[in-house]
Amino acid sequence: MVNIDIIRQKSNELNAILSGDDPFPAFENFFEQNTDIFWDCYNLIHCLHYCDFTAVLFDEFMLNAYSKEQLSCILQYSSCAAKHLSEKLKSDKLTLSRKALIYGWILKRRGRHSTKLYHEIDYSIAHNPWRSCLLTELRSLLKKDLLAEFEIKRLLHGDRFSITYVKYCLIYESANILCYLLDKHSQKILEYITLNDLVVLVCEKFQSTEAAIKVLRYLENKYLTCVSQWHNEHGENLLWTTLFSRDDALRTELIHLGCDPDKKNDLGLSFNLIMENTPEKWQKEVKQ
Repeated sequence: MVNIDIIRQKSNELNAILSGDDPFPAFENFFEQNTDIFWDCYNLIHCLHYCDFTAVLFDEFMLNAYSKEQLSCILQYSSCAAKHLSEKLKSDKLTLSRKALIYGWILKRRGRHSTKLYHEIDYSIAHNPWRSCLLTELRSLLKKDLLAEFEIKRLLHGDRFSITYVKYCLIYESANILCYLLDKHSQKILEYITLNDLVVLVCEKFQSTEAAIKVLRYLENKYLTCVSQWHNEHGENLLWTTLFSRDDALRTELIHLGCDPDKKNDLGLSFNLIMENTPEKWQKEVKQ
């Protein structure tokens, strides 16, 4: 373990370098000589250079000035400059692999498309709980995704369809009941949540891969191409929603349903290219 006094001493050296008029030659030498403790040093003084230095540093990377190890480290630990980078991504000076690495980093910090909608549904349920004994029982059956029992109890008590059922299905990931309700009440449900928002929410928020796959298969079968041909404003298909949060099973299913992993977005990047150029993979490659 490195002595804290050494880190403090090196941090002061780094601070002096970054405060100079032309820090990059000296910075490169410092990085090469102190790679093992670089981020310990930088973390002690980063608040002094949080915006200005990081922005300029990324400008240097636009020119491919630094190694894979340096770029992957910066992306791994830095938490700013996303806006700055977004404006630079269309530069012809960037190689595709660097563009993929940087864009993946931006996406990871941008957050998920469905987060706001999911929180709105969760908030609605939390602040408008079911009160009656019947509805409490139905909620229990929804949570367990017991379709037959749910529908029998609902019909025996003359209960009408409610969008609240759909909200609970989305929060509890009740795939069987959700697909059944879509079959019976699709018009009302799609007035509440669009098909585009529904498929993204299932991909991004369902923790159960099995439940997600069941709903996606149903939707693709019922609403032809709603999964396979879905894309956002950047030309990215549903595979992109799995970049940082899903196991291979859901990705495999999306490809089976027709999502092309080599389809390029408006920056000329594909899902496969992003997956091949993560900071973790670059660092692994450097270590080997």
